[in-house]
Amino acid sequence: MLIVTHDLADAWPLADRFALLSDGELRALESKEELLESGADLAKLGMALPQWGELAKMLSDSGHPADDVSDPSKLADAAAEMLEANRGGR
Repeated sequence: MLIVTHDLADAWPLADRFALLSDGELRALESKEELLESGADLAKLGMALPQWGELAKMLSDSGHPADDVSDPSKLADAAAEMLEANRGGR
C-alpha cells in the first residue's frame, strides 16, 4: 500500500518505511527507527516527526528506547522505565 501525505502522524502507525520526497526527488527511504536515528532533516522537507516519534527519539537518546516505536503502550513502558531510573529506582 502506498500512502501519500505531508503529515507523518497520519502514516506513522500504518507504515513500515517512508519515502521522503522533495522537489520531485527521493531524499530518503527509511524505516521509523531509521528516521528517529538518522536525524533526517525533516524540517527542510516541510515535515516533522509526530509527537510520539519525538518522544521515542527522546527516550532512545536517554538510553531507554521503546521496544516498538509504533505502540503507545511500549512508549509508555519506556517512559516509566526512564522515570524510575531518574528517581534512583525508588
